[in-house]
Amino acid sequence: MSIIEQFRQISDERMGNLRHESHGNDEEEEDRDEKEFSFDKFIEKQGEQNIHHIIGLDFNDFNCLFRFLKSSLMKIGRGRKTLGEKEKLFVFLSWVSTGISFSKLSALLNISKSAIHRIAQDVTRRIKAKLVSKFIPISGDEARGYLTNRNFQNYPSAIGAIDSTIIRIRKPTDNIEQKKFYSGKHKTHCVKIQCIVNSDGICIHYSGLYPGKKHDIKIFEQSKAHDFFEFQKRLSNGVFNLIRPQLLADSGYQGSHRFYPEIIIPVKKTPGHDLTNDEKKHNSELSQDRIIVENFFGRMKSLFGITYQEFRGEFNFLNDIIPIVISLTNYHIHRHPLRKANSIQEDESDSDSFSDFNPEEERIESQSFNLSIE
Repeated sequence: MSIIEQFRQISDERMGNLRHESHGNDEEEEDRDEKEFSFDKFIEKQGEQNIHHIIGLDFNDFNCLFRFLKSSLMKIGRGRKTLGEKEKLFVFLSWVSTGISFSKLSALLNISKSAIHRIAQDVTRRIKAKLVSKFIPISGDEARGYLTNRNFQNYPSAIGAIDSTIIRIRKPTDNIEQKKFYSGKHKTHCVKIQCIVNSDGICIHYSGLYPGKKHDIKIFEQSKAHDFFEFQKRLSNGVFNLIRPQLLADSGYQGSHRFYPEIIIPVKKTPGHDLTNDEKKHNSELSQDRIIVENFFGRMKSLFGITYQEFRGEFNFLNDIIPIVISLTNYHIHRHPLRKANSIQEDESDSDSFSDFNPEEERIESQSFNLSIE
C-alpha cells in the first residue's frame, strides 16, 4: 500500500465515522536524519493532487497558507539545523490532519518520532498567535463587521448559531479528574469546545476548552460569549441603548434567556401538551438555520483528525492546538464555502470556492473582519 493510500484510508475511515482502538507504540527510537526529508521531493513523488489526503488542504491552499506563515516559521539565531519552514508546516499539518500518533506518522514520513514531536510543539508556538489574530475575531465589532455572502434564511437578524462539540481524551488517572471529564451523554472522557458560527459558516467566537461534564449553558455563561457581542447604540434622544444580536441555539441552551434574552431556542414539548403548528414551524425553521454550526464542526473534524481521534497528549498542548485548528477551518471555509451565496448575490458569486478570489477587488471597510491572506 502506497503512502497516499495509507493517508487516504485514514481520511476515509474518519469520514465513515470509524474510530481507531489502537495506537502506535510510543517506545523511543533512534533519530533519523530529518534533514533528508524534502517537501518538494515528497510532492514530486506523491503528486500535488493527493496532498489533501495528507494535510487536509489542497496544494494551492497550502502554498497560500505557507506564504502567510513563513515569517513566523523562520528560525531566529543559530542552533541545530533541522527541516526547512515548508517541511515543518507540512509535518505539523500531517499530524493535526490525520490525528495519528507520532510513531505512526514517523513510519509514514520516515522522520523520527522525537523530531515530529519537537516540530509539533515548535510550530504550534510560532503560528498560534498569527493564525488566531487573523482568522478568529478578537472583538464583537470585528465579528459584526465580517461581510457575509449570505444571511440566515429564517432569522436574518441573527449574528450566529451556537453549539458545542467534544474531543475525546485519555481516561485521567485521578478519580476526581475522571468524574470531571466524563460526559454521561457521550459515554466517554472528553473536553468540550463551544463555537458561535455566522451565516457563512465562519467561527466568530471560540470558548476555549471545558471539562466534558460541564453543560452547554454553563459553558455559554462562563465563556462570556454573551458579553462579547453586546454593544451600545445611541438613540435619537441621546440615550445609549444596550444591544445584543440574536443567537440561534438548540435545546441544550434552555434557561440561557436569564442572561441572554436575545437567544432563540426550540420550544420544548411539555408532558400532556403537544406542540402547536406554529411552535413546530418555529422549531423547524430554527433547525434549518442553526445547522450551519453542525456543518462547521463536520468540516473541522473531516479536515483535522486530531479533533476526532482520542487526544493522547497533555491538556495544555491541546489548549494551544484547538485555536489553530479552528483558525485553519475558518481559512478553509473562506476558500471553500459551506454554502452558496444568497440568490440575490449568486450572479456575482456563483463559485463554491475562493480559488479565483482577487483580494485587490475586495471592498474593505473599517472594523471589517477580512480573512483574505493572498
